[in-house]
Amino acid sequence: ISFGFKNDANYLFVCLVTSDRNKIMKILRGGLTIWLEPENSGNTIGIRYPDKADPSELMQLRRNNTELQSPANDDSQMKNILSTQNELYIVKENNFVIKAFPLNGEYYKVKIDITNGKFFYELKIPFGNETKLIGALYQGMEKTLDVIFETGEMEKPGMNRMRPEGMGERDDEQ
Repeated sequence: ISFGFKNDANYLFVCLVTSDRNKIMKILRGGLTIWLEPENSGNTIGIRYPDKADPSELMQLRRNNTELQSPANDDSQMKNILSTQNELYIVKENNFVIKAFPLNGEYYKVKIDITNGKFFYELKIPFGNETKLIGALYQGMEKTLDVIFETGEMEKPGMNRMRPEGMGERDDEQ
């Protein structure tokens, strides 16, 4: 995975690139939250996009993923999964949603592309007080900002059908 960061007076730009299929699928399955934690502020806020994928879409991708299929078709199916998500979420601890914004609205811009097995993620985060939520995060902030990437819990479609508690540990005593 490669990361890139840049900022100007008004925005923080975040970029993530990977060709690791396991990491790409983890992001698609469980979503991705980018946590922003200004040094010495005590405030932490997250930006979640993409959100967890619909398990039925993941099952379709899994069914279609055969040895005969080309990587371009696989990329296309992953893009289709993302195409249904039109908002990013501002979250606090425990992923509690504070506000939703359109993907490429007035304040936030986000782009994900999957081409030739490479996953590209770009996010533009406003610093200004016009968003109020992010502005409050930066009040009194010094010059250092921790950025933490977190994927959500992965759910493997179809694994928990038989038992409500999932597979769990087996009890070998009979």
